[in-house]
Amino acid sequence: MYSIIAVHALYLPPLYSMDQTYEGYIKDNNTIVFELVFENGSIFNHNLVCSLALVNKYINQFIKNTAHIRKQQLEMGYDNHKNKSRLVWHVHGSAYAYVYFVPEPMRLLINYNYLSAKNFMTCITQQWNNDPHPLLAESNVFFNQNGDACYYASGIINVLGRGKKREIIEYSLSRKGQERRIRCVLGRINDKKEFQSLSLAHFAKNSFPDLTKAILNSQITYELSSPWHTNKIKVFHWDGVKLPQRYVLNGHILHNF
Repeated sequence: MYSIIAVHALYLPPLYSMDQTYEGYIKDNNTIVFELVFENGSIFNHNLVCSLALVNKYINQFIKNTAHIRKQQLEMGYDNHKNKSRLVWHVHGSAYAYVYFVPEPMRLLINYNYLSAKNFMTCITQQWNNDPHPLLAESNVFFNQNGDACYYASGIINVLGRGKKREIIEYSLSRKGQERRIRCVLGRINDKKEFQSLSLAHFAKNSFPDLTKAILNSQITYELSSPWHTNKIKVFHWDGVKLPQRYVLNGHILHNF
């Protein structure tokens, strides 16, 4: 159902500068990190940048302050990029991603580009051929907390007890080339403290793009799985959804499902 179809490195011109304040802190408190970042030029390695940002708040701030330097490195490699207007950047400036569809048969592709070393960019492309289609809600590619490039679209997927169904799916591609698909549902806890869920495909197929978009932007999301089935679902909890005004009637939110 999928394949990695491209992985290659691109040489980029050199570009580098240092932040003296954070350089001093890192040097005084962690010699190993200082050597990795400054002496070896690994501030341009996307994998290491993502790891360093988790060490402490000082290094995280340094990574934020130098994001524009890494972004400039990558920008040198796509002056004539046909998808330039649709690129989405990683917060650290060390990677960008974009998606596109190829018809006959319909396929979804995510292209993930990141700095693998100073002056070098690695490109990974992943395709899915489970009859994917874009949503009316104008979903954009985004990077999750793990640094994976993600995208919401419909597609055929196995549903426990129901077989193959067209559902809303989160497609994702990691910087290591690992792909994943997870079915998306709207969830809530009812008055009996029981978990209830509803397929997001119900909203998408009935042409409620603004409602679908609001649900996908829920402030409360998590993944669930059952002991008897390994497939997970991604839950967009109703309590975290900010509804468009037209779905609010006389001050009461329309929320029964």
